[in-house]
Amino acid sequence: MPTTRPRPHLAVATILSLAGLVGVWLLQNFIGERTGPTALLTYFPPHGWALFPIILGLMALRRRRAALLGLNLLGLLFWAKWILGFNVPLRISAREKTAPTLRILTYNVQRGERGTPELISTIKSQRPDIVCLQESQHSTPNGSRSPGDVLQSEFRGWNAARAGDVMTLSRFPLASWRSYPLRGTRRILETTWHTPRGPIRVLNVHVATSYPRQRRTGRGLRRRLSQVARDAQPSAQARLDQIAPIFRAVATGNPHIPLVVAGDFNTPPRGLFYRALTSELDDSWTRNGWGTGHTFPSRLP
Repeated sequence: MPTTRPRPHLAVATILSLAGLVGVWLLQNFIGERTGPTALLTYFPPHGWALFPIILGLMALRRRRAALLGLNLLGLLFWAKWILGFNVPLRISAREKTAPTLRILTYNVQRGERGTPELISTIKSQRPDIVCLQESQHSTPNGSRSPGDVLQSEFRGWNAARAGDVMTLSRFPLASWRSYPLRGTRRILETTWHTPRGPIRVLNVHVATSYPRQRRTGRGLRRRLSQVARDAQPSAQARLDQIAPIFRAVATGNPHIPLVVAGDFNTPPRGLFYRALTSELDDSWTRNGWGTGHTFPSRLP
C-alpha cells in the first residue's frame, strides 16, 4: 500500500517560530530603542510570543510528531528565559545565603491616587529597612498632604530625604544626602545610611519618559496607533539620554561604600537602556530572584 508522507507545513511553521523568537530577542537587545518599530517591539508585553510554540507544540502532540514537539518545547523554554525573563538564581554563594538581610523597597506611589491607607498597608507588609518612593510629592486626591508627607508621619522615628518627586526613608540614621539633575524636573536622590553592618549608599531614580509635543491626530484607533509608533523612538531616546547622569551620580560617591541603585526605571529587563545599566551594575533580581520579577501593572504584574 502506498504510504502518505506527512506534510511539511508544521515543520516549516516550527522552524519559522524558532527563528522568529530568536529574531525578536536579537532585535530587542541589539537594536532596541534605536528605531520606532524596534522600540515598540522592546516595550511590547512579551507574553504573546509564547502563543506560537504553544499552539505548534499542541499540534505536534496531536499528530504524534515527537521531534517537532521537542523543538517547540525548546522554543517555549527560550521564550521563558530570554524573552519573558524568567530567572533561576544559580550564583548565590554560601556567604550570601547566611548573610543578614537588608530589605529595600522601591515603590512608585503615583501621587497617592489609590489612597494613602493602601500605600501604608502595602509598605508595612513588606517590612522594609529602606523605602525609595517615586511620584511622592503631588497632593493626594483630597488636597490635604502629599503621600510622601503622610508616609513620613506614619513611619515615626524614621529618617527621610527628598528631591523632586523622589523620597527615601529608612529606619537607619541618615549620614548624608545630595541630589543630581536627571531630566527636566526629575532628580537623582543619593542617600547614605548607617546600618548595623556599615554604611550603604542608595540612589533613588525615576527615569522620565518624555513624549514630543504633537497635535492630536484624531480619535480613531488607527490614528492613535500611528501616533504611538511615531512617539516610541523619541520616548525611548529620552530614557537613553538619562544613562549618563545616572552613571555620573554612581561615580561621584564614595566607591568604597556598597551601592544600591533603585527606583522606577520605566523599562523592561531588555533593550539598550537595560543592557547599559547592567554593563556597570549587577541586576539584583538576576542574582537572587526567582521567576519573572514583573512589577507592572501592580494589580496584575
